[in-house]
Amino acid sequence: MWTKQSRGRMAQIAKKTKRYPSDLTDEEWE
Repeated sequence: MWTKQSRGRMAQIAKKTKRYPSDLTDEEWE
C-alpha cells in the first residue's frame, strides 16, 4: 500500500500537520 508517491505526499502532509500519517484519516489519505 506504500508507494513512492504516497510516501512523498505523506511527507508533505506530515510537515503541514506536524503529525504522523497514522494520525490522518482515510479521507485525508485519498
